[in-house]
Amino acid sequence: MLWSLFAAYALARGPAPRITAWVATAIVAFIAAKMFRPTTFRSAIGVGCAWAFMHAVLDAIFVIPAASILAFTTYNAWINYGIVFFAVVAAFAYQHFVPHHEEIAVA
Repeated sequence: MLWSLFAAYALARGPAPRITAWVATAIVAFIAAKMFRPTTFRSAIGVGCAWAFMHAVLDAIFVIPAASILAFTTYNAWINYGIVFFAVVAAFAYQHFVPHHEEIAVA
């Protein structure tokens, strides 16, 4: 959707909008995966693969009618799928390896 906004206002040229879209994708996928809370590394890999696959299916449904199958030949599409996958793995790593300071309830 962000890319559509850039394209609608003729801001889709150059690296800045592409990098902005990648960062937005990473942030949204990381936050969603953090809320999902995969419990094991194996489940994080599975969820990451599933989400990247769903992203590809949604691209097939919505992008191919407008841009043809050539949309899958661009590096931008494959970088997006990788970002979604690695954001889930990063969220798992963040939850399990970064110490969190939790408040201790004193009764």
